[in-house]
Amino acid sequence: MKWILMTFSALIVSGCSAAGWYYGAQDERLEQCQRLPSEMQRMECEREVTKTFAEYTREREQALDEKKPPGGGS
Repeated sequence: MKWILMTFSALIVSGCSAAGWYYGAQDERLEQCQRLPSEMQRMECEREVTKTFAEYTREREQALDEKKPPGGGS
């Protein structure tokens, strides 16, 4: 329930921007990390989840660029 309120608050404050959605969902994912059985799994999960929106966007763009066919076609 807590994550719902935090997500809703983040969306209101951010005006429902992509970053707002990202950070709202990030709270839920952090809660899921806390449920993992081992400390190592939790640490790795939290490291991955706590990326900034800028880091996420950069990695996403790189992944999309790698999927493009040679020559830049659509």
